[in-house]
Amino acid sequence: MRATREPSKLAGWLADAGPKATVGTFGEAAQFGELVVLAVKGTAAEQAVDLAGPEALAGKTVIDATTPIADEPPVNGVLKFFTGPNEALLERLATDAHFVKAFSCAGPPVPVRECVRDM
Repeated sequence: MRATREPSKLAGWLADAGPKATVGTFGEAAQFGELVVLAVKGTAAEQAVDLAGPEALAGKTVIDATTPIADEPPVNGVLKFFTGPNEALLERLATDAHFVKAFSCAGPPVPVRECVRDM
């Protein structure tokens, strides 16, 4: 199940995704899944957990694929963070969920350096 604030916006994706695909709200997706992948913009992570509902996430593993990148432009090619790791903030919102940080372990300077070197 894929979650969104506005399920109607994913009608095209749903039509192409196959008969087993479903779309719903964050709350519906949290209730649906045994495992939840949180893959939203870092600044939206707290709101997404709130919309999912801490009670719906209780006892579930939540893979946190967010990066807390600020909504500001990079300075000298380096992205700014708006906070420390999101999982500490998220754990306070959904205390009975099991958060696991994944897919976002390289800091922004690494890809920025690689891109600059290749130019």
